[in-house]
Amino acid sequence: MTPYRSDFAHLHIIPTYKGGDPAPKGYLEWHEWARVQLRAGLRQQECGKCCKWKFPQELTAEKIRVATKRSFAIRPVCFECFVSGESRSVLGLERNYAQMGEA
Repeated sequence: MTPYRSDFAHLHIIPTYKGGDPAPKGYLEWHEWARVQLRAGLRQQECGKCCKWKFPQELTAEKIRVATKRSFAIRPVCFECFVSGESRSVLGLERNYAQMGEA
């Protein structure tokens, strides 16, 4: 008995993006969008609450002061954190930053 072999191709059509376009939802689409954003000269910044790297289109104008290893930094907040209202203490990061200050 010969094993079943299927010969087919999967075509995934990804739309074209320009620098400054909003982020898409799909995984493959997001990577294509991110490549276009980098080529357009946009760089990611770290969200001050969830610590994820986001492009400027995904960030709000709100900024918060966060502790770094040596001092403090002012970082923007992403839309997801702004809408959900998550705080650093909810994410368990407040305790980690307090311990870094003791060292």
